[in-house]
Amino acid sequence: MEDEIPLVINYLRENPSLFNYGILFTFQTGLRVGELSALKPSDKHGSIIKVRRIEDKYRDENGKWVITIKEHSKTDAGNRDLILPSSACDTFEEIMKLRQYGEFLFEQNGKRIRGNAFNKHLSRICEKLDIPHRTMHKNLTTYHFSRKRKTPETL
Repeated sequence: MEDEIPLVINYLRENPSLFNYGILFTFQTGLRVGELSALKPSDKHGSIIKVRRIEDKYRDENGKWVITIKEHSKTDAGNRDLILPSSACDTFEEIMKLRQYGEFLFEQNGKRIRGNAFNKHLSRICEKLDIPHRTMHKNLTTYHFSRKRKTPETL
């Protein structure tokens, strides 16, 4: 699986889109997909991202799924400041160039892009590259593994 990571990252870089850069940003930062989809442009302060919100999915009293943004993370540890490597700062700038005007960093046609949409997009990329399916959560594992090897800057 580790050998396939450069294939995915190269694809993301060579095919600029809001979705691709969002997925690349998770490889570079270790953000959870629910945190990614809840980011606002104002969350970036220099080379720091302030993680304060998360996408939440639950069933209402009628059993219907509801997806909302919580203005706080599930735990205090989830509310944190991430120091961005220069590669992630560069990706953020590319995202800002591609994004539409709106409250959230990732919006399409006036609506926030939900976390599940990033997962589906990554699945389609894996199909195109003829590699096993990966989830956005697996990107988080990859990020932590690469940090142990001290290589997040190269992503």
